[in-house]
Amino acid sequence: MEDAAERAFAMARRAVFEQEQLIARYLAEEDEGKTELAALQRMSVNLQALQAMSRYLSAMNRRIARAQSERDSLARTAEARREELVKATQARKVLEKLRERRMREYGRGVDREEQKRLDELSSGR
Repeated sequence: MEDAAERAFAMARRAVFEQEQLIARYLAEEDEGKTELAALQRMSVNLQALQAMSRYLSAMNRRIARAQSERDSLARTAEARREELVKATQARKVLEKLRERRMREYGRGVDREEQKRLDELSSGR
């Protein structure tokens, strides 16, 4: 159970990382577009070219917003997977402690029985 939770958490973290990389690429594209738009404005090119670049930048802004929203959703999923991993790890540790305690109790019981037999043998002489 803990292994599955660990794999799910790793996959969720990777998805967040990949989304962040996509956002970084979009932001770089947007910056290039803004630079190009500023150059076009300085060159006094035709209105159509300026409008086209402006539409492109608007589309990039929408793309970035969607990617950021998706990243936020993926981050929430990753956090949920992390919490599941923490719970699975805690459950495993509780079971390990219980198993160790039962082994100690069993060992003490065996020791008591052995001591009892030894006492019976020594008193029977």
